[in-house]
Amino acid sequence: MDKIKLGFFRKLKLAVFNLEKYSQFALEKTSESLKYLLKLTLLFSLIISLAITYKTAEFINDSKQRIENELPDFQISNNTLTTASTEPTVLENSELIDYSIIIDSNENIEDSKIEEYKKKIELYNFGVVFLKNEIIVKNSMTMNNNLETYSYDDALKLLNDEDNSINKQDLLNRINTIEPSVLYISLFLTFVIYMFTSYFIAILFETLLLFIMGYFTCRLVNLKLKNNQVYNIAIYSLTLPILLNVIYIPVRMITNFNIEYFQIMYTTISVIYLVTSILMMKTEMTKQQEEVQKIQEIQKQIHEETEVETKEEEKEEKQKDNEDKKENKKLGDKGESPEPTN
Repeated sequence: MDKIKLGFFRKLKLAVFNLEKYSQFALEKTSESLKYLLKLTLLFSLIISLAITYKTAEFINDSKQRIENELPDFQISNNTLTTASTEPTVLENSELIDYSIIIDSNENIEDSKIEEYKKKIELYNFGVVFLKNEIIVKNSMTMNNNLETYSYDDALKLLNDEDNSINKQDLLNRINTIEPSVLYISLFLTFVIYMFTSYFIAILFETLLLFIMGYFTCRLVNLKLKNNQVYNIAIYSLTLPILLNVIYIPVRMITNFNIEYFQIMYTTISVIYLVTSILMMKTEMTKQQEEVQKIQEIQKQIHEETEVETKEEEKEEKQKDNEDKKENKKLGDKGESPEPTN
């Protein structure tokens, strides 16, 4: 097995299509494998962030129109929401970004009604419930799909509102003063940083789980690999699942196409790559051992044949010496001078 010095995209291709190359990946320094994982995570973050930014731009443009035409007059002040309408307002869109926004400033709202709102927004990729004193958010575009609760003070801090208050006209004025290119570049960079850090941490956790599985697989098939070699294999086995994620997430955001058991498939593929590469390494090592044994048997056979030939030659020489001695003895008995022997 020779160590390889390949570029990122060459490694990516080999990791997907050439499982027999995992024996070479195992010989890499772990630092090199982690660099590959960092680059793969960055590629993932750039593509996903670009898709999220695109959908966010559509969402902002659509929301601006709906705020002007459908949103009732409102006022947020002292961490409290008040609206001109006493009835709940619902804004939904399943074509652009699949979102649902519910506004209910009723002060005496029942807990059962709040639970109903939560269940409703959980059906969408993005959902927000504006209540009298809090905001409930669900966003499936991030790594966390759980509902999160914020105060209005938290939301106003994000808007850098010094007066700690805002109304419908103020919100429209802020939207109109924003330079779209600056906004989208800022959003893109923010998404990249967030996706890279959160996803890389998640992937590191997955590599540890795969390492444990790979370690026990090696023990089971009696394949002696160092721990860092098993970990390298675990890193490269995530290549195809991550690439599938790069394709699936933007497609899901743009078309709302959903694969129900995608996460199970994601994990299954990485396990298959891990176990298959280990079994192939075991098979290759077994073949090499068999070839070595054959060579040793041939060498042993040649050695034995050489020993037999050497013994036969020594025996012939000994017989010849004995015959010469007998001949010389006969000549000596006859009074003749024996011929000199070498």
